[in-house]
Amino acid sequence: MEFEKKDKLNEALELCTIHSQRMSFAWEKIKVHFPLSREHYLQLQPEDLSFFDQLIFRFSKMQDSMGGKLFPAILENLGEEIKGVPFIDQLNKLEELDIIASAAEWIMLQETRNIVIRIKS
Repeated sequence: MEFEKKDKLNEALELCTIHSQRMSFAWEKIKVHFPLSREHYLQLQPEDLSFFDQLIFRFSKMQDSMGGKLFPAILENLGEEIKGVPFIDQLNKLEELDIIASAAEWIMLQETRNIVIRIKS
């Protein structure tokens, strides 16, 4: 059982690392466009737009992976019970353990993700 918990944690970390690396790559390609105005965005070339899409996609996947896999795996490995525990309570526990800086900031990032996904769709 302990090996299974550690495997889940390692898999989640590997997945989040991949998302982070891809986000960093995309950011390096597009950071010259910031600050970004709507007018400038509308004039971007398709190649540049593809890096914006990659950054948005990976940001979304990172949020999903952290919230759905990494955070629960961390808490399970620390011996915390998470079955049936609301996500906000898991975030609060992670904040209490100094694993994340702020549960409120995490919720704000999720809301930002949802807004960006709706706009992009």
